Amino acid sequence: MCTFNIQPQYMSINTLNISALPKNSKLNNQIKQFNTLVAELNKKKIPQKFIDFFNVKVHDLNTLPVNKALRKKIKTTETIILKIVAKECELYVKHHNRNIWLALGMTAFGLPIGAAFGIIFGAAMGVARDDMSKFALGLPIGLGAGMGIGIALGIAIGGHKDKKVEQQGKQLDIEIKY
Repeated sequence: MCTFNIQPQYMSINTLNISALPKNSKLNNQIKQFNTLVAELNKKKIPQKFIDFFNVKVHDLNTLPVNKALRKKIKTTETIILKIVAKECELYVKHHNRNIWLALGMTAFGLPIGAAFGIIFGAAMGVARDDMSKFALGLPIGLGAGMGIGIALGIAIGGHKDKKVEQQGKQLDIEIKY
């Protein structure tokens, strides 16, 4: 007597079935990246309503003619899928948080730190030479230094958050490159 361990069947997300022109390596790379994303998503348990929605999007892409606009449509669909998966399923691609926090670190930390540093540096240059016209020179110097500090802080914070996501098993084994 045989017993079978029957697991519930989940539908999978369809892949792109587009044959791009051999010359169009950018489109071929985009198709390959999209299909890799789909393969990674198929390894995870995703609610059926999202799988159905993603399959409609993939079907729409598969019916489009191969031209320059197709690459843009694939990118747009990829972005929509990634936003839904991040928001609803809490699944993220590699370096997701790093990329977000790089920009946040630059603007939220880098600009204020740089402005403060520039004002202090400019004032110190002006006071030391009894010439406050040097005050204006400090701001660009400070902003440049502050941006570097902000980028470093953003990458550090984002990298830490990415490690947490990976440890929780919520990271897809793909890095999106546009």
